[in-house]
Amino acid sequence: MLFALWWLYFLVPAGEGLNDRRHRSYRWGYGHYGIFASLAALGAGLEVAVAQTGHDLEASPLAVCYAVAVPTALFVMLLWKVHTPILAAPVLRPAVVVPGVAAVLLMPSAAARVGVATVIAAIAALAVVMTVLTIAPGDNRSPRQETRAAT
Repeated sequence: MLFALWWLYFLVPAGEGLNDRRHRSYRWGYGHYGIFASLAALGAGLEVAVAQTGHDLEASPLAVCYAVAVPTALFVMLLWKVHTPILAAPVLRPAVVVPGVAAVLLMPSAAARVGVATVIAAIAALAVVMTVLTIAPGDNRSPRQETRAAT
């Protein structure tokens, strides 16, 4: 899951966009507080999920799963919101982000039936699917790729 989110983050070519749209750099920079906070919360949520799986914590499976799902969804949404204004052609498309985030937030509802480990694995799989759909061939080329293709 973390590798897929890391990959999503670095798919977005922020350098050129920030150079061309300097007036949007504060939103981009300060938006990273939320991105980094969501990653820290995700780490804590994964720790709770591991503790629940191994030591049977007093927390409900639903709460444990949402401790992973909410930071994951928040990371993807913030990544999209922070990078979209600085790019000429967005790498993260709404057709991937919005359904992906909705699916991540709906997954914990199955925690009572299938268990915490299965829901966390499904959230990780959704993160991988969002990454694959983002890098899949199609009309989602970055501005750098479009410039190279034109020359």
